[in-house]
Amino acid sequence: MSVHLIVGEDDYLVERAARAAIGDLPVDEIDSATSVNAALQLSDISRVRSEAFAESLFDPVRAVWWRNIGFLPGGDRGGKGEDGGKTSEDVKLALENLAKAIAANPPGESVKLVISAPRLLKTSIFAKTLQGVADVKFFETAKSWEAAKNAAVFASDCAAEMGLRFDYGAVDLFCAKVGVSSRSIMSEVCKLRDYLGPGRTTITKDDIAAITSAGPGTEPEMWAVADAVMRRNADEALAAAMNFKDDSGFPVPVLTTVERTLRQMLDFDLIKDSLSPWQARKMEEALKKWRRSELRSARFRFLNLRERAVSGSADAGEMLFVEIVGACKGKGLGR
Repeated sequence: MSVHLIVGEDDYLVERAARAAIGDLPVDEIDSATSVNAALQLSDISRVRSEAFAESLFDPVRAVWWRNIGFLPGGDRGGKGEDGGKTSEDVKLALENLAKAIAANPPGESVKLVISAPRLLKTSIFAKTLQGVADVKFFETAKSWEAAKNAAVFASDCAAEMGLRFDYGAVDLFCAKVGVSSRSIMSEVCKLRDYLGPGRTTITKDDIAAITSAGPGTEPEMWAVADAVMRRNADEALAAAMNFKDDSGFPVPVLTTVERTLRQMLDFDLIKDSLSPWQARKMEEALKKWRRSELRSARFRFLNLRERAVSGSADAGEMLFVEIVGACKGKGLGR
């Protein structure tokens, strides 16, 4: 089929489907991501109409990909004219006329037209008109529990494609950290592949903790505060701690996590064999920035402040930020 309509809010899945439809054909892209007013939107529609029915002397078979369309029926980007008044009816009419033109005279064998958008109202004239002549694919937005289940399946499939597998329970930890974005999942599985190297094929929970980054929309990780303190990066540690200042029980969990990390640094020679190679290298590098006396002092101060916080001290939250700066500001001279 020469016309493809692909709709979904997961931009990775939409892009993958679009590129699969295009294959190896040379492609002319019309990107409407920045078309935020009626003039730009009408210009895009006019260009699509011209490109879809144009014959090319240089590429006898080619693709036209109209992508990132936020102003299809059901989208959230209504066009406005230069005078500030709404002219979305003009855009709506132009879209309907474009769909009717495609349905009446679909692009020939020389042109493959691919239309992709985050949202489209299935009952709209635009959608109904194209359904008869287009290969239509909707990636439905799943409910939260369905999205989590789908993410785990997708992550496992991505790993399998790379010759990897998740250890028992690891895929759930991975998805909890990365989120449900397909693009983030694919990116982080690729990162894990590179981290594991050619000698390993099983992804463990330790691997995920060591190298995987939190995805968009996921909750910030408590360890980010401790990690920044370990590296004596005050700005990063303060920014990470701010994520938790409104949480119930603050600052006890943050203080606990930081104190435990400092204790591990003091006991590094005893525990290094239990750490992953990546974690061990990271902690060993961080230790070059600390004197042992500084580590002992910092750990004592965080431990003492935690006891005050548990006892209900009103200023413990404010003092956490003071202690973070105090721990990070010095320059260690090695162990």
